[in-house]
Amino acid sequence: MSIKTGVFPTIMSEQFSEKSNACVQEGHFVVPDSIETERVWIVYSQSDRGKVPCSPHSLKPKYVDGADPDESELVTFSEALNAVARSREKFGHDNGLSGVMLALSAHEELASIDLDDCVDPKTGEMDDIAAELVSDMSDTYWECSPSGTGLHGYVFDELGLDDEYKKKDENGIEVYTDRGMTFTGRHVSTTCTDIAKTPGLVGAYQRRYNDEKKASDSVATYTATDDVAPVRAPTGLSSSQKKLVDMMVEHDDEARLLFEEGDTAWTNWQNDRSRADMALASKLNWWAHESGALSDEEYTESELIEIFLSSDLARRDKCSRSDYVRRTIHNAR
Repeated sequence: MSIKTGVFPTIMSEQFSEKSNACVQEGHFVVPDSIETERVWIVYSQSDRGKVPCSPHSLKPKYVDGADPDESELVTFSEALNAVARSREKFGHDNGLSGVMLALSAHEELASIDLDDCVDPKTGEMDDIAAELVSDMSDTYWECSPSGTGLHGYVFDELGLDDEYKKKDENGIEVYTDRGMTFTGRHVSTTCTDIAKTPGLVGAYQRRYNDEKKASDSVATYTATDDVAPVRAPTGLSSSQKKLVDMMVEHDDEARLLFEEGDTAWTNWQNDRSRADMALASKLNWWAHESGALSDEEYTESELIEIFLSSDLARRDKCSRSDYVRRTIHNAR
């Protein structure tokens, strides 16, 4: 077990006054030994629009893909923590890096159960699902989320997710193997200080708590025809669509290039315009649904199509075909 200090808030050993099994009890600041020195860490920047995954090699916040970071961006925990400290020293608390992030996809077996809004901030009392999961999985590592109202549980599960089940529904749970998870080290003292190997567990919990996917949830298959209605770029984007675009172009240089200069810059994508279209569609889908930075917004496929059509990349005639843009957005998911 590793006890750390530094830019993370010190977690006091005080327990909640109520010793009920339904209450979160925080212990010391802990980094699991099994991943502490593994190169599975990046950093993040906190803004008024969310937590953005960033490179630990740049003291000035620079976006990276938290779901699938390049191997060169991955560092050990201590290296990531040191990058945050040096960034804050140079740029200050508000403009520097904010904390350490765990890149789940960097480890072939690492999975996380992410429970939001499951802990009462005043009493520490957990809701029923959280209490049951923490009790069932006390032999692996759990921590409190940055807000203090959520929980992250980590396991090594070589079988991974069950693709037949949704990641989340109204009463379900979120399970990830390919996301950047903000790491606090705020260990739940009633659980193990290291990560357990539990093959098949995350899939079992998906099947237990989440609804099976319906046919309508699957990617639709489209057949292109010559007789299709033209699609025109929208005259203006909604405030929520503008929020998505602003976040994306501010933190993702490639997305900014595609969105703002794509009609000429598409040659940077192996001189393949369709490849550039798919790249922008993929980035739109990621920022809308996977980044975790816009959790207060939900975007429909039609809204993403409208954003794509408002880009500089969509100026070519092919993008006036209704099937082409819709299929591109679908296939990028």
